[in-house]
Amino acid sequence: LSEYATVTRYNPSSIGLNVNLVRRGDGYGGRITIGYYDNGSYHEGVFVNGDEFVFWNTSLSKAAKYNVWFTKSGKTYWHGFFQDRYGAVIIVIEDYESLGDGEPPVNASGSIWFKNFDLVSSPYVLTPPLPPSHCWFISVGPYDCRSWKSGDGVNTTAAIYPTNGYKKLGSFSGLNLSSAFNGDVNF
Repeated sequence: LSEYATVTRYNPSSIGLNVNLVRRGDGYGGRITIGYYDNGSYHEGVFVNGDEFVFWNTSLSKAAKYNVWFTKSGKTYWHGFFQDRYGAVIIVIEDYESLGDGEPPVNASGSIWFKNFDLVSSPYVLTPPLPPSHCWFISVGPYDCRSWKSGDGVNTTAAIYPTNGYKKLGSFSGLNLSSAFNGDVNF
């Protein structure tokens, strides 16, 4: 957790994940929050996919185009790119519980992967500048957060788990898909 947070963490506890997504074109965008307590203080990272106030030159549907459900080897997965000022995270939904009634699955489990931007640390810069675009559309330099690279873009269905320097932050289970996808779970 210390490497992800870019500062030393001593005894993180009550680690939680909040996922709030909406359909945007063929994908899903929104925000995720990773929160935890450490030494009596609460810390929270908020990661977005699609923010027209910050990335005014990218439509919400374009920002979410890689955040899709896909089938690989007969099993359905979901990938989602999100970013903040310090780097990016990818959520991988790997498994889900279905009631077998033809309705979408209820709960899901998966993993969270992170990659911090490769910026030079400076004691004078507490908050790094934002990249000029969503990092998954940047193909060179310290803000390139693409995984599953394909030319200047991304082939999100190329593999299940992220590549290109992403590290596993942890696993999650019990994610209510209806809540996370605001009632619009569509395989």
